[in-house]
Amino acid sequence: MAKNIDSDQYPNILGQGTKLKGELSFSENVMIDGEMEGNVTVVGTLVLGEHALLTGGIDAKNVQVQGTVKGKIKANGLVSLSATAHVSGEISCTLISIQEGAILEGKVAMQKDAKQMGMPEPLMDGEDSK
Repeated sequence: MAKNIDSDQYPNILGQGTKLKGELSFSENVMIDGEMEGNVTVVGTLVLGEHALLTGGIDAKNVQVQGTVKGKIKANGLVSLSATAHVSGEISCTLISIQEGAILEGKVAMQKDAKQMGMPEPLMDGEDSK
């Protein structure tokens, strides 16, 4: 597991040696350093430690991978692959960071939202454009 994990920053921690199968959903940040088979949904940030093995889908705001993911990663924000990361599958995100040494087998689709592109927000029905 990553050193000096702040329990205030990651109130949900599934440690090394944990094995889970099923669907998990978290309303706060979470760190997983064990084995998981199934889908994980996180409102905040998901950190997969160096010993993590996740087989399934991820849907989170931000995802930091230090271990292994076999499946689809969907993030509305940043996906960060550390030097020890091994991802086999699709990544869909707004921003991506890949450190030297990371392994990525699959494809990446990056979407920028209107604010990042400097574009005005879409008009609501009934509003006039000026």
